[in-house]
Amino acid sequence: MIDEFFGEDGSPFFVLSCDICGITEKGPFDLFSEAVEYKRRNPDKWKSLRLKNARLRKTIWHDICAKCLGGV
Repeated sequence: MIDEFFGEDGSPFFVLSCDICGITEKGPFDLFSEAVEYKRRNPDKWKSLRLKNARLRKTIWHDICAKCLGGV
């Protein structure tokens, strides 16, 4: 997932983390689009998968790191 946080000065920043293990990518990224672009440029490290969520009864996007890709 890409989460938005706010620095001490109130400016936003974004952190890319694995939805399975929680590991975060070095960053942070100044813009959401920078985090998305990082995933696109590094397909061997990150994948975005649409998985069904039974509780919500819909599919949602999950960001998954290379370490966890073998378990999906």
